[in-house]
Amino acid sequence: MISFLFMIFILNEKNYKIMDRSNKLTPIIKSLKDTFNGDAWHGPNLQEILKDITAEQSLHKIGNSHNIAELVHHIYAWRFYVIQHLENKNDYEVPDDFNFIKIETINDNHWNELKSQLTESQIIILKYLEASDDTLLDKIVGGREFNYAKLLHGLIHHDVYHAGQIRLLAVSF
Repeated sequence: MISFLFMIFILNEKNYKIMDRSNKLTPIIKSLKDTFNGDAWHGPNLQEILKDITAEQSLHKIGNSHNIAELVHHIYAWRFYVIQHLENKNDYEVPDDFNFIKIETINDNHWNELKSQLTESQIIILKYLEASDDTLLDKIVGGREFNYAKLLHGLIHHDVYHAGQIRLLAVSF
């Protein structure tokens, strides 16, 4: 099958270089940025949703649901999973006691630390992806039967899903 590449010619110090516009990582990176702290298509991005929530409000939940702080930690837990695998720690699995931890009390410092961990995970993931090329996407995730393309798209969906949950909790108080 013939693959059509869109190429542009760039004049660079009297030499023509060909820039390949077939980069499949670029839209994934953009989606990660948009849903986290950029121009999300679905409404407020995750950072916008979290910015005005106080530590006390982060304990808010409805019925038997998880509270906001627990959801933020859960988002981080799966971002940490992605980071571990990007670092080739292929045996890493999210432990049950790290996946959904119970947070019944929280102070401002702990709440800010949770949000900082989330932000730091975004920085680390983007650094890895921006230093990678499309071959990463076809690579099988260690210990799994799927590739990094599926993992990264799943991470974006996971973030958006739980951002929606947090938003619903936040508008209820």
